Amino acid sequence: MAKKDDPKKKEGKESKKGIDFEQVSRKLASVGEDQQIDQIASALTDTYLTHAKYDKDGVTHYKEEFTREEAEAMGDKLYDALGFHLHRRYLKIDEKGYESLKNIKDPEGKPYIDIFTQYHFELDRKQLKKSLGRKKTGNRISIASLQELLQEPVQKHAGKAIEGIISKEHLTEPENREMVKGAIEGIITEYKENPEDYELDRMDHLRLVNTYIGLAQKHYRKGAHPEKKKEKSR
Repeated sequence: MAKKDDPKKKEGKESKKGIDFEQVSRKLASVGEDQQIDQIASALTDTYLTHAKYDKDGVTHYKEEFTREEAEAMGDKLYDALGFHLHRRYLKIDEKGYESLKNIKDPEGKPYIDIFTQYHFELDRKQLKKSLGRKKTGNRISIASLQELLQEPVQKHAGKAIEGIISKEHLTEPENREMVKGAIEGIITEYKENPEDYELDRMDHLRLVNTYIGLAQKHYRKGAHPEKKKEKSR
């Protein structure tokens, strides 16, 4: 009598066969565009301009020096902009859902939106406000300085988005090591990388996954290999 397949083993086999590395590579390469990370800079710029704008003799001007109170008020609005991006653009929560989340707080009174924003950007509201309003007066803030200040938190957010893609496909699980290695070898061959630059057998699994991410983002981003597009159109 034939043995019945173990459903769990069968499911594992199917999930392994189901990893489409071509699709995963494209997702990794376009994470900034797909998750609208590029929109964060625009949102922060708009927030800054709103707070820096003033009218003088009917002409709009923008100041670069702020009191502590003004700087902290701007910090609040900037943090709100990060939370809005995270929930409305990244998580695609509708306006009604987003508004309802504003009323949810933890037992200590911290808003849920702030908790999740802090997790994704590794930056809390108080930290941002303190960075902007260090002095009672004369806090210099410009679009350039804001972008520099928030560059690392935005990169942390992008990293979380990448982690989500990798986690969904279970690529960090040790049993998928050979599959990840095979995907890397495929990219190396396809895009004529030097195999000697990648000692894959000596890499631990985490480094192997990070190597795959780097190669996918290098070769699958839009416009990376226009010659490939020409070959397909022939």
